[in-house]
Amino acid sequence: RRLFAVDELGLEIFSIKDSKRLLPVIVSAAAEVLVCEGVILRVDEHDTGKFRDAASFGLDNKKVKDVFMPIEEETVREVLRKKVAVVREFSEESNPYVRGAISCPLIHDGKVKGILSFMNKLEKGTRYPKPFTPSDSEVLSRLVVYIEKAMPNIIEASAKKEEWGIAPPQL
Repeated sequence: RRLFAVDELGLEIFSIKDSKRLLPVIVSAAAEVLVCEGVILRVDEHDTGKFRDAASFGLDNKKVKDVFMPIEEETVREVLRKKVAVVREFSEESNPYVRGAISCPLIHDGKVKGILSFMNKLEKGTRYPKPFTPSDSEVLSRLVVYIEKAMPNIIEASAKKEEWGIAPPQL
């Protein structure tokens, strides 16, 4: 069922012509498909190796962002070293808020041009986040195929954010 949802999302990503709409659709739909609390999409727009926040979902609360961002940044560095998806789990003792994080590279023209990161798997019937599962990794692998095909449009939309008066932070 989730793989079917990923295929539908992939078709939607390809059909979006409005660059202002593209980035929010990717992160919100990705959060829905992976059933998670937060998503951030980072893009290297100019082949500099510096990844800028292109879009996020569920990270509007400053406290949530302050807890998640150091974990996400560390995970992103590992993704850039290994060039594969990285899944991390955390105990309540090591981190009172984040239980799981998964980040994956988005490859275009043989280079890592983007990174998609997810925080805290959610399950129906419970309010407590869980670590990500192998099934989540499979769903993410399929989603990444579609997003990588859309990377030229994603890079263009991310670069236009400056024109729109949105200056995203850099990693």
